[in-house]
Amino acid sequence: MKRAILTLIIVFLFLPGPGSQAADRDILSFPDAYMEYREGMKLLKQKRCREAIRRFEAAMNSLPFGEGANSGRAFDQAGEAQRKAILCAARQAEKGRKFREAAGYYGRIERYDDAGRCLVKHAEARPLDMEAFKHSFSALEFYARESKDAAVDGHLSRLRGIARAYGNRLLERAGKKFDQALRQSNMPGELEDKMDVPLDLEEKAIAFLAYAGRKKDGIRLAISHGDRLLGRGDQARYLETARKFYELANAGSRLKSLKKKAASLGRKAEREGNFALAARYYSVAGDEDRSAVMIEKAGKREGGEPAFIEPSEDEKREFDRETDELEKELGL
Repeated sequence: MKRAILTLIIVFLFLPGPGSQAADRDILSFPDAYMEYREGMKLLKQKRCREAIRRFEAAMNSLPFGEGANSGRAFDQAGEAQRKAILCAARQAEKGRKFREAAGYYGRIERYDDAGRCLVKHAEARPLDMEAFKHSFSALEFYARESKDAAVDGHLSRLRGIARAYGNRLLERAGKKFDQALRQSNMPGELEDKMDVPLDLEEKAIAFLAYAGRKKDGIRLAISHGDRLLGRGDQARYLETARKFYELANAGSRLKSLKKKAASLGRKAEREGNFALAARYYSVAGDEDRSAVMIEKAGKREGGEPAFIEPSEDEKREFDRETDELEKELGL
C-alpha cells in the first residue's frame, strides 16, 4: 500500500504533461486487457516507451478485477513490463536533456539515485533559474525522506553547493551594480531607478543562499549598502533607497533608526514650507497619512493637482558635488 501511494505522489508531483488515459476508460475484459498488454510489448520493442506505459496502465487497471490465478500472474507480468517501459522513458528523457521529466520517471520506479542525479543536472542546466532550482531541491528532499539513501543525500549536498555558488555570483554582480548606480546617478530620480538592479540581484542571492545555510552573507551585503547610502547625506533619495536595502535584509533596528530620522527631517521640511520634500520624508518614516497631507499642501501651493515637486536647485548642486567627490575617491 505504501509503495502504491508513493508512486501516485511521484507521478502527480514530478511528471510533466498529460496523465494516463486509463482512468477514463471502462474496466476491460480479461482478453481485452491482455491485448493492451500485447500492444504495450510491441510499442516497447519499438522504443515508443511513453505509449507503452499507457497500454500497460490500461491493462493493469483491469487485470486486478479478473478472476482466478491467471489474472494475478498477468497483473504481475504487466507490472514488470510497465517498469521496463518507465525505465526506457526515463533514459530517453535524460538523453534528450529533459532532466526534470527523467527524474520523475526514475522516481516512479524508485530509482532515487538516478532521479537525484537528473535533478542536479536540471538545476545546473538552468543557471540562476530559481524556479528550476526550487523544484530540484524540493523533489530531492522528498526522495531523500523516502529512500534514506546516502547517495540521494549526496545529491542534496551538491545542490546546496550549487546554491551557494549561484548566490555568491549574484552578490558579486550586485556589488558592482551598486557602485555603478552611485557613479551614474546624476539626475533626480536616477538613483532610485538604478538601485532596483542591485536590489533585485541581492534578493535573488539571499534566496539561493538560504538553501545553502548562508543567507546571512546576502543580508550582510544589503545592510552595508544601506549604510553606505545613509553615509552620503540626509537627502530624501538616500533615505528612500537605504530603506529598501534594510527592508530586504529585515534589519529591524536600522529601519527603526532610519524612520525616526526621516520623521524628524519631515517635520523640519514642513516647518520650512517645503511640503513636497516633507511628504517624501514622512513616506520613508512610514507615516503615509501625514505624507498625503503634505502632497495636498504642495499641490495647492502650485495651484494644480497634488504632485511631487522636483528637488530644489540647491539639492541638485549638492548631489552633483557629492558625485564628483565619489568619482575622485574611486579614481574616475
